[in-house]
Amino acid sequence: MTEKKKEEKYDPINKPKHYNQGGIEVFDFIKSNNFNYAQGNVVKYVSRYRHKGTPIQDLMKAKWYLTKLIEETAAVIQQKKEMKEKEDKINEDKIKENKMKGDKNGKEKSNN
Repeated sequence: MTEKKKEEKYDPINKPKHYNQGGIEVFDFIKSNNFNYAQGNVVKYVSRYRHKGTPIQDLMKAKWYLTKLIEETAAVIQQKKEMKEKEDKINEDKIKENKMKGDKNGKEKSNN
């Protein structure tokens, strides 16, 4: 063991044992990836479930947050799809309107 490891004492507030698995604190990983709340909780619970003593509970929490994340993502995708459909409809209407104006102008010119 290194001198640093010997000097470090267990700190249940700042450095709980389950926070320091795998060489990087989960908090630092979440922060460095700019994850939102739900994303961060999925990562947190999946990363720590083997080390806290409540693996099924932690995996169920991860599942709960993942379900919320899926629902939110699906809603955003649906919203974007609906907006695109509205934009496409507006563009189609403008094309039809311009075509009708062009046809009308063409008839007026041929009558003159």
